[in-house]
Amino acid sequence: MDKIVEALQKYLLANLGIEAAVRPFPDAANYPAYLREGYRFFSLNWLKGTCLIMTGEKDVALTPAVIAKQLDQVRGRCGMDVVYVAEAINFYERKRLIEQKVPFVVPGNQMYLPFLAIDLKECLKTLRTKRPVLRPATQMLVLYALYQGEKLTLTPAEVALFLEVSAMTMTRAFDELAALGIGEHTMAGKNRCLRFSMNRKELWNQVQPYLKTPVKKRVYVTNLNFKRAFPAGHTALAKWSMINEPEARTVAVSYNDWKHLAQEHRGHIIPVPDRGAVEVEIWKYSPGRFSKNGCADKISVYLSLKDSHDERVQSALDDLLRSFKW
Repeated sequence: MDKIVEALQKYLLANLGIEAAVRPFPDAANYPAYLREGYRFFSLNWLKGTCLIMTGEKDVALTPAVIAKQLDQVRGRCGMDVVYVAEAINFYERKRLIEQKVPFVVPGNQMYLPFLAIDLKECLKTLRTKRPVLRPATQMLVLYALYQGEKLTLTPAEVALFLEVSAMTMTRAFDELAALGIGEHTMAGKNRCLRFSMNRKELWNQVQPYLKTPVKKRVYVTNLNFKRAFPAGHTALAKWSMINEPEARTVAVSYNDWKHLAQEHRGHIIPVPDRGAVEVEIWKYSPGRFSKNGCADKISVYLSLKDSHDERVQSALDDLLRSFKW
């Protein structure tokens, strides 16, 4: 039995005098993949009868809003009270879970069970959580939705075809968005569907915290001659704003293209910037996938520069977002 489950049993016994029997919940095998990947499920037998325990997987970061939504989904499936159990939560997570009346237990620290009118607080153990970010394929799926238009209904197969990834990869991307509560996930016969009912501005506001720079690495190349390199970074930003074009040109290539480029320009790759060298950004996905007018796409360029400490760059990025046709 998991350590967190054993800790839960001891905590219930010490504080409520309840000897609870906990067993794996077999019906969880029939739950959607995003639930099975995000949680472990146990049935708990105690004085009130049987309830369902959901413990979060360590490698899956979940927001309080997502936890609340997914506990409601599971409650509707199993017809029982459902309790979220975590090894540790931070102050913000505790506050938001209580506001949304989500039953939860942090063994040894806190117990909030509104269906039993129990709110036992002790010394709250905090956990520094890492904000979840989307995988490259999932980020491409979001970009596809942002650039295609509003009120889209997508299937894994059609998006996989456009993005040139496998159907399995796109299915995982759908799972990832479902786990974060992004989009409406339904079935049409045997086909899985993802619908974005909000407008593009609303979708951008929802997904922005989970998006990250597409840049995997930056290198400098002299005598660059490569047709599949797209203006990016400060070079692209200068084309869209009043900021001056940098002395050293910046271009972006996909990781796969870089492997070929590195072989062709092996003797021209240098470790630091130098006069006449081109800054090459190696991207986690193809910068040409959503390119327009020969440049890498605006949203990806924004994400690659958003952490810049240069006030002029930040001002230009603000102008860039305002110019985007949401």
